[in-house]
Amino acid sequence: MRSVLVLCLSAALVCALSASARTSSGNPVALVTAEQQNELLAVGLPSGKVLRRVSVPADPQNVAAAPGAVVVVSTRAGAVTLLDWRTLKTLKVFRGFGSPHLAAISPYGKWAYVTDDARGQLDVLALGTRRLLSHVFVGAGAHPEPSRPASLDRAR
Repeated sequence: MRSVLVLCLSAALVCALSASARTSSGNPVALVTAEQQNELLAVGLPSGKVLRRVSVPADPQNVAAAPGAVVVVSTRAGAVTLLDWRTLKTLKVFRGFGSPHLAAISPYGKWAYVTDDARGQLDVLALGTRRLLSHVFVGAGAHPEPSRPASLDRAR
């Protein structure tokens, strides 16, 4: 368990300034999934101290964060959890996915995009209204690109 957490923390350090980290009192905070404990951990950097634990559906695999929202993908549970990015309070759990895998949040924080490997689709979540907006068939094994054009946020 400790070696898995150290590995996750090492990966989080690489992402400390990316969308999967936020700050607390000026210090970066990494958001890390603890798969076997079904939790999202807020880890203070550089101390490595666990600041907060949040229960999420079974088998949380990936997390995406941006000002306004945190999205945690729980593959085995077929669920996606939306959390407030400042408090990590659960806002909504979206259920009914086949096998959600990767998540990304649009640059202006309006939408979250989640791949569903089992269905070969990209699901679009409207973060403001906390609704599943649409499904787009993209083919088996498709994953979102790390960078998305800002025009996607302005399209609606």
